[in-house]
Amino acid sequence: MPVAGYSLLLTAMAYGSATRLGLFAGLGGALFLLSDTLIATGVADWPQLPGPDFWIMLTYIAAQALLTGGTLGALNARRAPAATYGEMRAV
Repeated sequence: MPVAGYSLLLTAMAYGSATRLGLFAGLGGALFLLSDTLIATGVADWPQLPGPDFWIMLTYIAAQALLTGGTLGALNARRAPAATYGEMRAV
């Protein structure tokens, strides 16, 4: 039951990132989901790619970078109209 709940939360995060924060954050959410899936294959003793630790860390680091970049990009996009309004008002 806890694994199913965790999987549901990860899927919701990936979907939420894609719909609310844009493409980069959505890809980051998907890679984070893939990273945890790769971890789960080891825990479940399923077949794994050669060098699974490398692939887990690669997808995890890429996910974090994309999530961070996507979030910062979305925040900057939201701030841009306010800055434009402030600049217009000062003129």
